[in-house]
Amino acid sequence: MSLTKNLLLALLLCACGLARGQGAAAGAGEKPDAKGDKPAASPKEEKDYPDFKEVTEGMKDMPGLFTLWSYPETAKGKDKEKLLCQVPASFLGQTFMLSTSVAGGGFYTGFPLTERAVKWQEFNRSLLLIEPQTRYAVDEKSTVYDVVRRTHPDKILAALPIVTKSPGGDPVVDLGPVLKSNFADIDWTAEDMNGRPTRPGPINAHLSRWAKKKAFPENVEICVELAIGDTNPPGSFQKRVVHYSFWNLRKTDYKPRLGDDRVGYFLTANQDWSKPTGGRDIFNRYIDRWNLQKRDSTLEVCEPVKPIIFYIEKTVPVRFRRAIQAGILEWNKAFEKVGFCNAMVVRQQTDDNEWKDLDPEDMRYSFFRWIVTGAGFAMGPHRSNPFTGEIYDADIVFDDSMVRYYEQDLEQMTPSTLTARKTDHPILQSLMDQFPQWRRPSSEGQDLGDLRPTESRQVFRNRIFER
Repeated sequence: MSLTKNLLLALLLCACGLARGQGAAAGAGEKPDAKGDKPAASPKEEKDYPDFKEVTEGMKDMPGLFTLWSYPETAKGKDKEKLLCQVPASFLGQTFMLSTSVAGGGFYTGFPLTERAVKWQEFNRSLLLIEPQTRYAVDEKSTVYDVVRRTHPDKILAALPIVTKSPGGDPVVDLGPVLKSNFADIDWTAEDMNGRPTRPGPINAHLSRWAKKKAFPENVEICVELAIGDTNPPGSFQKRVVHYSFWNLRKTDYKPRLGDDRVGYFLTANQDWSKPTGGRDIFNRYIDRWNLQKRDSTLEVCEPVKPIIFYIEKTVPVRFRRAIQAGILEWNKAFEKVGFCNAMVVRQQTDDNEWKDLDPEDMRYSFFRWIVTGAGFAMGPHRSNPFTGEIYDADIVFDDSMVRYYEQDLEQMTPSTLTARKTDHPILQSLMDQFPQWRRPSSEGQDLGDLRPTESRQVFRNRIFER
């Protein structure tokens, strides 16, 4: 028994001695702190992202729906093409709209490109631009909800590495690598010297530049001039200007109206797999229309709370502005029959008035635009809520050649002595004033959601013959 106790005691003493030796060896390289009784603090833990102030030092902020950061023109030795975007952390996951348009370059100038419902999502040190499915709607309480979402999942449009975060936790990304690419699917608009489609080369991001950068509380407008590779001559580049409009999908008291196949309207539609199997089909169809509400619902005819305002772009020739304005206001006669007076309002943009800086691509403003492609046509695209069909924005695109073709028709239908003066002749001018709708293309009806074409051209021809 005593032998066992002696062995245990010996082992305990050896263990204590070994522990003291290891502690002394470990502490041999440590330096005492200022008081001489504590070891120095452990090295500072590395930050997750570069410091926000260091990343944005020297940059100018542009607050809005998103905050844009860029170097001012006076900055020396800085990359003035660097454009950072600060997305509020509270905005992550919220659905908003991304619209793209051709703002310049080639036949498609003034044309809309895409219209998408999107949202930001943070994942794996990146900010993802997600496009949720809007073509398929289903009640969350329905038994097929899960399978619909798994069958038709959201799409990742782009992944932007997070370069830093603000003190409040807002992720900051560099927009250049995405917006200075073929993200807008613009390269198909490339054309040869004769205006025919041609096979484009890659987009050179280093030769592309920002044309406009604007931020507002409800939207952000960014315009980029892209350099698209060309083969004639080899090594050259075509310029295309793409306008990106990020805008908040605001909530309103708008009530969707179901489409009726007896009346032609542009539609916003989706498939609803929660509908009964015995139904006509699985589609929800909502007509595209403006949200007009009376100021006083007790009146038979009343002004709307918010009228439909069209701006005549400053590029429209002065000699046609009065006729265009009258043509647009002609629609007020139709609106009066459904209880609205002064539903349509027209404002003329000039180089020096209060609307001089408005962009036609900005979703807050509807424009009558003048283009010069050499093709006689007009169209009236509009932007609407992809879930309800409420129209937010519309733009009439009118080609200069349309007027020239009308004048050629006049030469064929009227005596030469009359057409020698063309539209400057007082008789023709009075006809234009009396029938302004001949200047108004059917595209204007399309902007109002109506598919019915106007017969204005034939009306004008008939009156010419009568005179």
